[in-house]
Amino acid sequence: CRIVTYGDHCKDANELLMSEGPEALLRALEQAVEIPLEGIFTAGDVTEELQALFEKGLEKGAVLGMGELDDILSLETGRLMIVTGIPGDGKSEFLDDLAVRLNLRYNWRCAYFSPENFPVTLHFNKLIEKLVGKRFMKGIMTEQEFEAAVRYLSHNFYDILPEESYQVDYILEKADALVRRKGIRLIVIDPYNCLEHQIPSGQSETQYIGEFLEKLRNFARRRQVLVILAAHPTKMKRDPLTKKYPVPTMYDISGSAAFFNKADFGLAIERDRERGITRVHVQKVKFRHLGQPGVASFQYN
Repeated sequence: CRIVTYGDHCKDANELLMSEGPEALLRALEQAVEIPLEGIFTAGDVTEELQALFEKGLEKGAVLGMGELDDILSLETGRLMIVTGIPGDGKSEFLDDLAVRLNLRYNWRCAYFSPENFPVTLHFNKLIEKLVGKRFMKGIMTEQEFEAAVRYLSHNFYDILPEESYQVDYILEKADALVRRKGIRLIVIDPYNCLEHQIPSGQSETQYIGEFLEKLRNFARRRQVLVILAAHPTKMKRDPLTKKYPVPTMYDISGSAAFFNKADFGLAIERDRERGITRVHVQKVKFRHLGQPGVASFQYN
């Protein structure tokens, strides 16, 4: 199908034929443009964007201000991040710190689905500590710092904790409302096993997880947010000699290799209790302008 136009002074083909002759009508037919196909693009449709990339190159994403981690990881919206680690090794603490840093540095408002941080007052307690940089205790944190932090969090962080359902569709529906109304740019789902999963009859767990992760990834792209999913690995076995657990990978998450395959970013958090060090293992960065695999070590203050 093509769209024919007849100039500014003619309303249809007959007027053009009568006023300017058959040659003008033939030109109008030759110059008729195709109706664009929805969801189909060519390089010509994004010429300006390609020109900017050609001249400036791909730009690094948002960095956290965390030293050597910034050298191997930068973030952008429209992506899916999977974070794993042995329970108790600090996934939630790291994700809280990440969310506060992205908010302070780039004004990315954040929505959480984190039932393990129930009641929500305990979660906001932890966020306030990271925002102020002091323990959440009267006499250590001043009244003015406490009040300022509460005001700040009220405009930038939202906890999704519905009474009706913990299914992913319902959580994303609430998140979508926050994207539209509050302009959130970051969604943290912590952890995967706190969602209500209903695998349809006849579908394997692997197939279900693949569709579940694709749903998160599509939501991230359509709404231009960064979606972060925390997921526990299967029960890990201690090394008989060192008595330590190995660092889990996304392939160790129960159910499917899709946790690795579908992710744009893949991280594992490891706590070395003997040395008092937490290591952030960047195991996957899908696009090289955003980083590369590597390890960054930290001491928790």
